[in-house]
Amino acid sequence: MLYTIHTSFDGIKDKHVLDLGCGCGVLSIGAVMLGARYAIPTCEMIKSKP
Repeated sequence: MLYTIHTSFDGIKDKHVLDLGCGCGVLSIGAVMLGARYAIPTCEMIKSKP
């Protein structure tokens, strides 16, 4: 996924990345390694009231 973003789109250098449902956070770490300004991992989903 990061490879496709890095090569096919405008890249993520100096962008802000929000990683929803990050699990171990590997996409957030990769985004920072590719030059993202901020990467914010979130591990819990917000549940709406029934």
